[in-house]
Amino acid sequence: MNNKPVLQFSTKQICVTAVMVTFIFLMTMIPRIPIPLGYAHLGYAAIFWCVYVILTHLHTDHASGLRMLKDAKHIMVSEEEIRDTKEYPIRYVKSMWKGVSFEPFAFSDTGVGPVGKSYDLFDDGSVELIQIPGHTSGLTAVKINTGDKYVLLFSDGGYASKSWKEMVPPGTALDEKQALNSLKWIRDMSLNENCVESLANHDADIVPHTIELEQV
Repeated sequence: MNNKPVLQFSTKQICVTAVMVTFIFLMTMIPRIPIPLGYAHLGYAAIFWCVYVILTHLHTDHASGLRMLKDAKHIMVSEEEIRDTKEYPIRYVKSMWKGVSFEPFAFSDTGVGPVGKSYDLFDDGSVELIQIPGHTSGLTAVKINTGDKYVLLFSDGGYASKSWKEMVPPGTALDEKQALNSLKWIRDMSLNENCVESLANHDADIVPHTIELEQV
């Protein structure tokens, strides 16, 4: 896959795909090519700079290259997602994260998201990890905020913008009712005037681009 949107703040950069310098949101299968290759034009030169890996969930197309990032300081995944790997093992390939140390995070009752649960990554409101269950119990959307503006990365809450526009939930949902409820929330957030971009993981129409957000 070649979907490589980059979120660039004035003082920090967040890449949304499989590679990162300072922060990484692992949302696509890591291509079997040297990791710096796709980001050289942004000045990213080495994988060892990676500090945060945020796993939206642990399905094979999102975790297949995880061991390439095992030296990252923080490899984070929700407690609900870890629980799913034990309750529904047929949906996962655990060998993909053999030797990788996870840092589980717990969603809090914040009132944010379709079930009112989220996690503030930096305790400053800049990056929210939001539970959007359905596809998996621990499926996580990432919301990057700057002032009133935000970018929403909704992983497999839908497979494309067409999903929320036509209300077509993911076909491999663990809980179809929850998946539809999460998709309604994604639609509402995507239509909000303060939404700079709303991006699905598997949207074939996304082309590599940079999203610039000014920090307030």
